[in-house]
This record gives sequence, structure tokens and C-alpha cells, in this order.
Amino acid sequence: MKKALVILFTLICTGSYLSPGLAQDSATPREVFDKLSQAAQAISTMGIDAMKDPATQKEFYTEFAWKDTYIVVHSCVEKKNIVHPSSQVVGLGIEKVACKKTGKQILNDFCANQTPEGYWVEYWWTKPGEPDDQLFRKIMIAIPIPGIPGVQAGAGIYSEDLSVEELNKQVVEWAVSQ
Repeated sequence: MKKALVILFTLICTGSYLSPGLAQDSATPREVFDKLSQAAQAISTMGIDAMKDPATQKEFYTEFAWKDTYIVVHSCVEKKNIVHPSSQVVGLGIEKVACKKTGKQILNDFCANQTPEGYWVEYWWTKPGEPDDQLFRKIMIAIPIPGIPGVQAGAGIYSEDLSVEELNKQVVEWAVSQ
């Protein structure tokens, strides 16, 4: 049972819940940041309790699941996932989301190092349609949700070559330009 849950969680987090066979463009880091900022503002306006309603989440994801990525929300206070396109991940402890190569806890890292404009991290993850033992570099950004202390929204993309250090410099500029 535990192995089945781990497999299900992996499929969900890698985007395998999306319709198979659909060709998707890759989101750029700037697109991810801009959409993430819009999503954080929308969640701030609606309130986190409204986001727990399945109908609200479904409507939310019509706008905030695009190309090859989607928005997730986690609480650094409650130490759990709050909003995710898959209901099986909602409520899951954030310590369960770890880099498959190093074991580093990705969401705990975001909680410990939160910045006002958000920041990028890299980790290794499986990719939909690829063997489960093959890992790919993925980068993710998380930003705080205005007015909701300790709650962050995040989104990630696969990238073999984008510099996290450079993206973290750019995100400060992007935040200022909004």
C-alpha cells in the first residue's frame, strides 16, 4: 500500500495526471513567475479557506494549470500541501516532497528560505512518459501569498541548463517590474 501511494504521488507531482498524448509547450521561467504572481494574488483575494473547496480548485486550475506546469500551494505553518491539482496530494506533509537524487526536502527548503519576491531551487524528479528510474533536473519557484502568513504558492519546470543563481537575480527584477 505504501509503495502504491509513493507511485501515485510521483505520478501526480510530475504532471502525469494531465491528459496523455497532448503535446505541450514548455513554460518559460518568466511565464511561471508571472502566472504564479497572478495565482498568489487570486488566492490572497479569495482566501485560503475558499481554495479548499473542490469546485473553487477546479475553476482555479482552468487558469493556473498551463503548458507543462501548474500551481501548488503549501503551508509552512501547518507543514502540509493545501492546494494541488490532485486531491490525493492535498493534506500530504511537505516533508514527503524530496529531491529523488539527494533527498533534500524541497518544500521545507522554501519554508526555511522564504523571500518576499520568491526564489528558485533545483531538484531531480521523474518525468511523465520516461522510465521511473530516470531522473531529470527540475527547477521550481515559490512565492509567499500576500496576507496569508506562512503560505506559499509554487510551480516548476524541467530544465537541464537554466541557472538557478541567474533566475534568482532575475526574479528580484521581475518582482520590482510588476
